[in-house]
Amino acid sequence: MSIALVLATPEPGRARLVERLVERLAERLPEHQATALIPVSILELEHGRPDAELESRFLAATEELGGVPVIGGFSLGARIAARIASACAAKALIALSYPAHRRSRPELAHGWPTLAGLCVPTLLVQGTRDAYGSVSSIRSYGPMPAHVQMHWLQDGNHEWLTRPASATSQEQHLDSAAHCIVDFLARVLVSTG
Repeated sequence: MSIALVLATPEPGRARLVERLVERLAERLPEHQATALIPVSILELEHGRPDAELESRFLAATEELGGVPVIGGFSLGARIAARIASACAAKALIALSYPAHRRSRPELAHGWPTLAGLCVPTLLVQGTRDAYGSVSSIRSYGPMPAHVQMHWLQDGNHEWLTRPASATSQEQHLDSAAHCIVDFLARVLVSTG
């Protein structure tokens, strides 16, 4: 069975962050037999387009793979990936800086119900200060669903940037995220065969 990872990202600036993460993944994926041959591709989605259009583009990209997709994305890309995960029979979902709610408005949980309602093994990588889903706002939605593994990036914002006095940096967060993604994929791919 062939597996491929597609990560969607909304804007060129954020695409560069995802590209830097993919570079780290390329170094680490060969460390596990289960992840050694997984190709990774980036799909750029236009911010401001209707969700249905973005979902169609993402579904088309997964169909072109010809194998079982592992999908994910950054911000809007993660939200669209969560919306299509069941439709494309995704083996796993990787949600990076998932927009659980509108910016600084946890009471408007537009993305959280979609993620919480899935049955797909999901890795959620989030900065603890993310304006679209901080520790406190995500915890306010109740217990983490059983299918979701949470990886918090200490002091990271939506782009995983930290404050100057922080003990961590965006580069360290990229390394941490890549390590966590590879371990998650190795575990999920081995356990689901």
